[in-house]
Amino acid sequence: MSKRNMTVTVTDKAGSKTTFDLCVHQTERDADRHLELSWYKENGGALPVGTHHEVEVISLQPDCDRRAKHLNFHQSVKDGTDFMCYPNSLPTREETDFLITLWAMGTVHAILTGKSLISVLRDYSFNNEKAKAWYEGEGGYSVALQAQA
Repeated sequence: MSKRNMTVTVTDKAGSKTTFDLCVHQTERDADRHLELSWYKENGGALPVGTHHEVEVISLQPDCDRRAKHLNFHQSVKDGTDFMCYPNSLPTREETDFLITLWAMGTVHAILTGKSLISVLRDYSFNNEKAKAWYEGEGGYSVALQAQA
């Protein structure tokens, strides 16, 4: 199991910034996963197999009510920490970084407008690439990912 800490900064159309501090946990075995295995089955339909990344949300500035229904945070039953809500397999760093970018833009958009990431994904038939393109284009969001020491 390995960890990677990062800061994600989302800039909206108005130039306002929202910052997330994240810890990406790379796991290989079910026993090392932070989120309960039943959650993966109930929400994604299958357990991640082999290498998988789970994204813990350490902090969010400015903070918000992470339990609001239009936001996609999942609280770990094991220790109560918040994770990026994504119940499918994330086997590579590249796929994980793509989803972090999409999730961060979607979270900021949901905070600002009340429209959830799931609603935007539904508008694009759950095509992650098209939803990301909408956030960056019409939505006017940009994202910077930065590794922490």
